[in-house]
Amino acid sequence: MMLTEKQYWELISTIHAGGEKEPEGPNALITAIHVVEGIEIRVYEFEHKDIVLIFTYKHDEWMQGFAKLFGDLEDITGQLLSLVEPYIVENKTTVSGYGIGGAYAVYASAKMNLSGVVFDAPGHARALAESEFENVNCRNIIAYGSLVPAFGHHPEPLIFAEQAKDMEGKDVYAFDSEGSVLAAHIQSNPFFRLMNGVNNLIDNPNEILNEMLRDMAIHAGMEEHSDQDIVSLYYVLNHMELEQAGQLLPVLLKRIDYHCDHIYQEYREACQQLFEAGVNEQFEQQLATLSIEAIEKGASYAETLYSSIEGILSILFIQKLSEHKDGEEIESTLPSLALQLSERVDQLSDRINEVVEKGMVQLLSKTTAT
Repeated sequence: MMLTEKQYWELISTIHAGGEKEPEGPNALITAIHVVEGIEIRVYEFEHKDIVLIFTYKHDEWMQGFAKLFGDLEDITGQLLSLVEPYIVENKTTVSGYGIGGAYAVYASAKMNLSGVVFDAPGHARALAESEFENVNCRNIIAYGSLVPAFGHHPEPLIFAEQAKDMEGKDVYAFDSEGSVLAAHIQSNPFFRLMNGVNNLIDNPNEILNEMLRDMAIHAGMEEHSDQDIVSLYYVLNHMELEQAGQLLPVLLKRIDYHCDHIYQEYREACQQLFEAGVNEQFEQQLATLSIEAIEKGASYAETLYSSIEGILSILFIQKLSEHKDGEEIESTLPSLALQLSERVDQLSDRINEVVEKGMVQLLSKTTAT
């Protein structure tokens, strides 16, 4: 059995509204409700023994839910699968869910080879082996302007849905007469590109990102979140505008100026010691190694800083996607940022070459004098 996309959404909307009533339809009833660390699995049984498992996150503290989702999942996922397994009937069991709950529904889909539909679910690929991606038969319908799905890699098919014109009701999606969601874009390449920037932040946390987060939290008047993790980044950015982040770019660029100065000072001191020791068999190799390592340090820092800024701007852009449909803000900001970072690495390289040239001149003068 497969419900229409609208029917799946109506089931989830009933749960989020606090309703305990049974869904409309012949012989449809709730047969069980299971809860594991805030994740609820509600079991709906329809005629002919068809079963729909609805996953929702029930705690008010959604940041805690994100922390669990991107933390150690082994315990909670094991418990969820043990609860799902008794309800699996071949070709008769499907899954659905919303937000964080939807991510666990996708996970169950891959592990138990179940089909279904979820809404606005964050990515859950990190909990799966790559070989299990092909087992995901659960599509994810994403509403424009939704920030939650921006987190994590998605092994499931994504559908970017149109927003309903009437926003007074619970239904934030537009459906056709057959109950299928109206998709705004079948292929949303700009969105995927932005998602990659977001996922880099999640999969590759770094001290540069932590420093940026502290700056942004202070800039947003949220100092209490300045020393937190990637979940707090979401919380801080949820209270920022794209323009606010843009105002921080000069501050963030000063970080690479400071870092390059530090690399340069270390390099100059190391070269001084090398030149003072005089020429030997390893001299050229040691000098080349010192130079290459210094330049690579600067380039690596610039690359990490760029990817972190790109990810942050991407999150903000996704959050305001309905207001910024063409992505001009990102398209105009990132090339300029990349150029400025590249110029700083080039400047570091020039300064390193100057040290080498000056050192060689001094060394040659000593040799000539001798």
